[in-house]
Amino acid sequence: MASQHVCEKRRKKETNGRLQKGLDGASRRVSPGVTKSVVAGCYKSTGRLIASLQLAKSLGYRNRFALRYRVPELCRALLKRHPKPHVVRRHFVESELRKSLERYPPEPLLVVGRRLGYRATHHLRLTYKELSRKIQSRFEAYEKSHFVEQAWLKLASILSEMPPPTLKDTLHRLGRSDGWMRAHFPQERRSIVARYLAHRREQSTTTKNRDRERIKTIVREFHAKGTFPSMNAVLDVFTASALKRTEVWATIKQAREELIDD
Repeated sequence: MASQHVCEKRRKKETNGRLQKGLDGASRRVSPGVTKSVVAGCYKSTGRLIASLQLAKSLGYRNRFALRYRVPELCRALLKRHPKPHVVRRHFVESELRKSLERYPPEPLLVVGRRLGYRATHHLRLTYKELSRKIQSRFEAYEKSHFVEQAWLKLASILSEMPPPTLKDTLHRLGRSDGWMRAHFPQERRSIVARYLAHRREQSTTTKNRDRERIKTIVREFHAKGTFPSMNAVLDVFTASALKRTEVWATIKQAREELIDD
């Protein structure tokens, strides 16, 4: 008896329509024929996806899924005429990625992704592989060329400094390794090394000449006092650390001969 009652109730609803409450709050009985004609009219006029939801509520349905149950063919036609939200989003993201390839200076993929609402680049790399690769490659190439340009400007300044810095100090200031320097600036690297070695030789020569003059002065002072200017006596007064012992002895002998000639 219960099943017969349910079947009879369903038959009456299908025949007479359902009592529904529309968006205006008024209750009305909507028949299947009316539902189909209204949906068909909406399809011909707009074909928008949001219209199917509004239409469902105006006909008394809570959501568009109940409307799909009643008139599935027309609802499918409505959906086909309006692109799905994720398709619209995909086209928008793809358009923004293509625009990013034309911006200068180039942007990293992470910056582009955050502008589009992504926290990381994982989704972009999976969904838009080629565009993501081009954006990141373009940015990395720009960063590399920009860094090399900045490094060259620093090197130009270093090559004009006095006293010349060592190669180790130069690499520390650039923040790069010797291998990187050899690969990108081999000539400048050789110039840095050559300038420093030449400066060291010049400084060494200047220091040695100064020590020789000091030793000759000490020898003349000893001679004036009547003290024999032996090597040990001279080294007790002045160590002459820049000279080897053979160079010290040669300087003392030269000073003695100059005194004898005088």
